Amino acid sequence: MFEILGSVLTGGATGIIGSIIGQAGRFLETRQKLKKMQLEFTQELQLQEMQIEARSAELESERAIAEENAAAAQDKG
Repeated sequence: MFEILGSVLTGGATGIIGSIIGQAGRFLETRQKLKKMQLEFTQELQLQEMQIEARSAELESERAIAEENAAAAQDKG
């Protein structure tokens, strides 16, 4: 009788311990996923900022060329 009771209690304790370990594993996995996502978002933000800077420089060059062309056209006209 005590063997059956001991077996039931031990099995239940093993189940609880297994459940706790499983929860801890899922927590750590979720935390790793969040860190990875944060890194990806940070890299994407940096890439977009670099693209904005490059486009701003390109627009500035285009503006300077347009001013030069306008000045040359005025001189001719």
